[in-house]
Amino acid sequence: VLLSSVLLSSVLLSSVLLGPAQPRPKEFAMQVAIPLFPRLTALDAIGPYAVLQRVPELEVVFVGAERGEVRTENGMLGLTIDATFAEVPDPAVVVVPGGIGSRDHLGGSPLVDWCAASTPVRAQPPPSASDR
Repeated sequence: VLLSSVLLSSVLLSSVLLGPAQPRPKEFAMQVAIPLFPRLTALDAIGPYAVLQRVPELEVVFVGAERGEVRTENGMLGLTIDATFAEVPDPAVVVVPGGIGSRDHLGGSPLVDWCAASTPVRAQPPPSASDR
C-alpha cells in the first residue's frame, strides 16, 4: 500500500508540475525506449512511463524481441510490447527495468545485444597506471 501511495503521489506530482498530458506532435524531439521482458518489475517500467509520456517532445515506446504481451514478475499483470528491437534501432534514451527476469539476460540475449547496439555512448575503461 505504501509503495502504491508513493507511485500515485509521484504521478500526481508530475501532473501538477507538467500539467495534463499534451497532444503529441507529429515529430518528436526524442524517442525513449523501455524494453519489456518476462518477469520484469512493473513499477520499473510503468513509473518512468507515467512521467515521461507527459512530455510532449518525447515519444515513449515499449520494445521487445517480438510484439505481444509479457507478464510481470508475479504473473498478475501483462504489459504489451508495441515495437520490436529492429523497429526501434536508435532511441535517444533507453530505460531498462529490473526484476527477477533480468537474470535471464545475464549471459546475453537479444535485449543485451540491442542495448549494446543502440547505446550511442560506449563506456571507456579507466586509464591504467601506465597511461598516466
